[in-house]
Amino acid sequence: MEEKKRKFSIIKIIVAILALILLIGLLLPVSRPRDHSPKAKSKAQTYALNIAIKNYHSTFHELPWSKSIMDKKFSQNNYIEYDSLIELLTVIPGPEHNKKHSTNKKLLRFIDAPAKYSETGYVDPWGQRFNIYLDLNYDDKVAIGGKEEAGTVFVYSSGPNKIDEEGGGDDICSWKDQP
Repeated sequence: MEEKKRKFSIIKIIVAILALILLIGLLLPVSRPRDHSPKAKSKAQTYALNIAIKNYHSTFHELPWSKSIMDKKFSQNNYIEYDSLIELLTVIPGPEHNKKHSTNKKLLRFIDAPAKYSETGYVDPWGQRFNIYLDLNYDDKVAIGGKEEAGTVFVYSSGPNKIDEEGGGDDICSWKDQP
């Protein structure tokens, strides 16, 4: 009889411990896993580029491209100018190194270069160069995709479909909140 009581009390203890573990598990806040998706990474990169360019502007009192007095778009289509622009911000030669254009005479680094920067350049998670608009005529507006945006620096990724939709479609923009 005493053995039955002992077995019964051990079972009670085990059940009590399991119930306690279950309650603790339910009461602890469930931490949401970090979003390491390509879209989240791309959004962070657009912000980083935007801030780097604005910091350059703040330091040198001009946007990092003095070859034009008109608003300019840097992208996959004009990759040599794009890579030159990124060289000004990283102070590291990119894949299409161009020593002819260098206005960062203080050699200040405004953004860190990714691990494979010298091979791939500064690209989004889908391997495409970002699209960067600069307000080089300093009127505080830039026409992007037929729509006028107020500001001096606009950065966006062409997104997973790799098609430049001028800030629309699945493009990931620094000036828009994505769903």
